[in-house]
Amino acid sequence: MGIYLNPPGESKEAFLERMGERVSGVNWSKLDSNKVPVIWIDNGPFSAAGIAYNKKELEAFLAEPDDRPRKLYLVPVDEVVKVSPLKKEWVER
Repeated sequence: MGIYLNPPGESKEAFLERMGERVSGVNWSKLDSNKVPVIWIDNGPFSAAGIAYNKKELEAFLAEPDDRPRKLYLVPVDEVVKVSPLKKEWVER
């Protein structure tokens, strides 16, 4: 895992609430090609927002064996590209 959202000028949480759609689960094969899952994780002193740009990344973020709070969002790919190192062509379908 290695691509994270880090919007300048606002928190990850504010960006995700503004741009994302909170969901309880994702079926990769039925995912809208214009959206990408972003998993917000509370790490205690800081939070992280991991971008699941392929099925393997999504499974890894959701399968971590711990009790850290998490929230799952679907966010337009074009918006995620603006605030992360993600390249649009890296998103697999």
